[in-house]
Amino acid sequence: MPMNTTGKVRMHEKKLRILQNILSAHGMRTQVMPVTASPFDLLVNGIARVELKVARLLQIHNGYCEGWRFNIHRHGKLTNGTVDFFVFNIPPIDVLKMHNSISLVVPAVLLKDKYTLSISPRALMVRWGQYEGRWDTIKSFCDAVPSSDKGK
Repeated sequence: MPMNTTGKVRMHEKKLRILQNILSAHGMRTQVMPVTASPFDLLVNGIARVELKVARLLQIHNGYCEGWRFNIHRHGKLTNGTVDFFVFNIPPIDVLKMHNSISLVVPAVLLKDKYTLSISPRALMVRWGQYEGRWDTIKSFCDAVPSSDKGK
């Protein structure tokens, strides 16, 4: 059964709180941005613009998962240049013996001009798995900004 809009918003808010806790555990400060006034969800260390995307399962047929689909656009608009990282959250799926969520930390530049991203289980292992839990890339991005530019 498809989730209604209220359920999607609540799920996103819950995953956003979890993301904040993860980033905090990795020594980063986060600021939640206004939903309608910002093209991204979190500002990390006053520098990195992070957009959280929660997966929608494409379909399961006879125990086979086709994959996950993410809408990369925000309210129908591309986020080119306004987001530094996407965090793609893939929820646990019993059929695949996935008992924990997977978070992919992907530099936004890799997804320029894309409205959606579909990831199959194979693509998750072969192409996208290298981005799993790469919180260090956000921290390194923030650390690379010269101290004179921080907070601008």
